[in-house]
Amino acid sequence: MNDITYYGKTADPLVIVEKNFFDKNELDGIWQELNFLTYKHKLYPPNKTNSATDSKGKPLKSNKGLFITGLYADPYISNILTIYNNKINWDYIDFLIQYNPLFRHLRASNKQSTLLSYYEGGDYYKPHHDLSAMTLLSYFFEEPKQFTGGNIIFNDFDLEIEIQNNMIVIFPSCYQHEVQEIKMEGKSFDKKGRYCISQFISYE
Repeated sequence: MNDITYYGKTADPLVIVEKNFFDKNELDGIWQELNFLTYKHKLYPPNKTNSATDSKGKPLKSNKGLFITGLYADPYISNILTIYNNKINWDYIDFLIQYNPLFRHLRASNKQSTLLSYYEGGDYYKPHHDLSAMTLLSYFFEEPKQFTGGNIIFNDFDLEIEIQNNMIVIFPSCYQHEVQEIKMEGKSFDKKGRYCISQFISYE
């Protein structure tokens, strides 16, 4: 037998949810780029956006996406990358560390990638975990909302979070999570669906 003393509580997930994260000017800049990128010829299927896969190598998600990191020769051309780098700064990370010291991963990391995902009717992401240290998810959609579903579920803790426009969710990437299936009416790429900007924070 292993002589282990565990002081944690598996029922207490380390998840930060902040509503109304970006101000109006930041939101305007983000939406300018979202509108520019939301076209069929610009977004890729799951097998080209590093999707988690099942035992047979089939992607666990149905959506369209694009890694913004590396898209531009100069990352400061991107509204999204510039706004995120300015917003999630050392002061904000120190603020998060007050809740839990594990958020020091954000300060110690030296690598990040940013993925734009767009979900429409029938899209989903089955239970999976990310291959990074910390994951930051931000949600955007036109209001009034034109779809149902799309909430994030943390399977390890039986926790469901109803997404809101301009919300950020931050958690350790090892947590298993999923996206509920989206249900909506409308044609493809009408920009009425669910946007998620994912930042994966890791180490070289």
